[in-house]
Amino acid sequence: MPRTKQFTKLVLCSGAALLGVSVLGSLGCQSDRANSASRSSARHEGGMAMPAAMNDGEFAAMMAMHHAGAIDMGRYEAQNGSRADVRALATRMADAQTAENTKLEAIAREVGHAEHKGDPMMDKHSMKDMQALKAARGAEVDRVFLTHMIDHHENGVKMARDAMPNLKRDDLRRMAKMMIDDQSREVAQMRSMLNR
Repeated sequence: MPRTKQFTKLVLCSGAALLGVSVLGSLGCQSDRANSASRSSARHEGGMAMPAAMNDGEFAAMMAMHHAGAIDMGRYEAQNGSRADVRALATRMADAQTAENTKLEAIAREVGHAEHKGDPMMDKHSMKDMQALKAARGAEVDRVFLTHMIDHHENGVKMARDAMPNLKRDDLRRMAKMMIDDQSREVAQMRSMLNR
């Protein structure tokens, strides 16, 4: 292809990606990123968008990464929180999501998504959550944990709901349904704890 056409194609593709538009194959920039931008998404605090998983492997890999942030926060609260009830809940959630991650990671490997790259915005958000948690002291640790975990769980529920129509495996559909039910119940519990 002549240099001028290559440059024009690159500019068009870059512009389309910036606008979040999926460009048709005639321009040759149907990347996963462009497709992800057009999918329905969960939103993290601060406007972070999570694309809906489009297949079993993508859901397993994405949810395992999402769980990892919750596990880190849960373990930190369990060791550093000041309220016994919040520490106990954090421990139960971290244990449950650790067990789920064993299954999710096995499925991701089985269907060829073991090398799935995390969304940098997800990593950045998880890092901010942990920084806020580590900066807190005393009773503030519990408040920060509950506030951030409510946001994290609500987005996990949205991720599971958005992915459900695209999941083919019965075991993953059952897991997604359980995540929706368990995390919705825990959100209500954490909201109640915040008001005590």
